[in-house]
Amino acid sequence: MVRYTGGGRLAEFELGNEPELFGNPNFGWYLRHGRPVMGRPRGYDRAAFTRDFARIGRALPRQVPLAGPASNVSRWIVNLGAFLSGVPRLGLVTMHRYPFAACFLARSSPAYPTINRLLSPVASTGQAAGLVPFIGIAHARHLRFSVDEMNSVSCGSPPGVTNSFALALWVVDALFADAAAGADNVEVHTWPGAVYQLFTFAGPAGGWRGSVYPEYYGLLLFERAAPPGSTLVSTTTDNSRIRAWATRGADGRTRVVLINDDTGQAHQISIGLAGGSSPGSATVELLRAPGAAARGGVSIAGQGFGAATRTGVLHGVLQVSQLQASSGTFTLELPAATAALVTLG
Repeated sequence: MVRYTGGGRLAEFELGNEPELFGNPNFGWYLRHGRPVMGRPRGYDRAAFTRDFARIGRALPRQVPLAGPASNVSRWIVNLGAFLSGVPRLGLVTMHRYPFAACFLARSSPAYPTINRLLSPVASTGQAAGLVPFIGIAHARHLRFSVDEMNSVSCGSPPGVTNSFALALWVVDALFADAAAGADNVEVHTWPGAVYQLFTFAGPAGGWRGSVYPEYYGLLLFERAAPPGSTLVSTTTDNSRIRAWATRGADGRTRVVLINDDTGQAHQISIGLAGGSSPGSATVELLRAPGAAARGGVSIAGQGFGAATRTGVLHGVLQVSQLQASSGTFTLELPAATAALVTLG
């Protein structure tokens, strides 16, 4: 993968993609006489990849920084430090992260993805916790760390989860969790036909039009909750079904995201600020759908893209509610399987 800066300058050149699969017979690069052909021999390991990476890297122009190992978090790359010591001029440490896989598991497995498991800590703060040791190794060497491929289910098509609204709630939680873990960058993966696709396009007969899927709405909420220049603010909650994240923006405003992971019940929530201070008023924007399993009818602050869009512009009446503080706290009721962005002041 090639990464560019905003000015068009080559930022990093990533060698390889999930090298732990190069020698895995279940992931052939192509078929020959009906049999999968592997990219590398069986037994290809981290040491062999490190040697290949270093050899290719030394042959590239020296002014081009490299990125890697582009590995999914696994035992295969558990010794990240050895890889970093063995490769030249690495500019960016990259890893992939998916909390679930569905292609090699029975549906009865406790690790098989379901909506309830997706809306649980294991899929957000749990998956981010697995990154912490690697982030620490990278930062100790003054290297940036990028989760340069991330989404919910790496393979398979779990019933009920595919392109459901639960993915919108999950991605908000997961992105905040990765930021809290110390990741410098996260790139959300998509492709047409994925169980987590963000959008698709059709045309040109009759003109181009796009279809926007639920998870994309979660990205919109995260973008509103964490505008450029924001920093995370510590939060606590005594309700295990509610996830709470907060940022302080460059504009000085505090933004609180509340996610109700309970798919069947609304919860009343009170927001209080440390020290008992209160800005007096707040606004609320809801990210909602008919239910966690819904694949349509999604809206953010009352607006949506509909079944198809020719403009890529949200339409509908903007719905932003006002809250007034009482005794230094704001209180709101959050419907089941819904997220709220509360902007204070």
